[in-house]
Amino acid sequence: WEVTYENGTKYKGTIELEQSSKNYEQPIYSGHFQFPNGDVYEGSVGVRAAGTYTHSNGVKYKGQFYRLMKSGTGVQSFPSGDTYTGMFKNNLYHGKGKDEYVTGDDYQGTFAHGKREHIGTYIYPSGEKVVGDWENDQLHGTGQYEFTNGIKIKNAFVGSRIKL
Repeated sequence: WEVTYENGTKYKGTIELEQSSKNYEQPIYSGHFQFPNGDVYEGSVGVRAAGTYTHSNGVKYKGQFYRLMKSGTGVQSFPSGDTYTGMFKNNLYHGKGKDEYVTGDDYQGTFAHGKREHIGTYIYPSGEKVVGDWENDQLHGTGQYEFTNGIKIKNAFVGSRIKL
């Protein structure tokens, strides 16, 4: 099939007419969408789907979708080279995940509504790391800084700064 919608979106692919697709929980077709803003989606379409969505700004997501939103597991990469691998909900990082930055830093832990929340570990390129509680994308509460020489310092953090 090749279809151009009224809003300018173009679709090229298949449409399944099988009985099993009528419950709409399973993908009902798969193909390639070209959106007027330059975004591209390739994959299956349905309430639950999997595919690759490439934004016109170069951000690329490959993973699961639920009701046309990034939900489930996936990998999102950015033009800078940074990547996020983990859980999504309603297009945001949500659940266990890992941010990897081109600087060599990375964060492994829990996200909620697109921000670092709860327990997580931030690792610097030197190998030093901070393990602690996160709130609203910042260290907040109890944490521990671990140096590469084995020394560990426990401290309290507020807004990613050591509480004095």
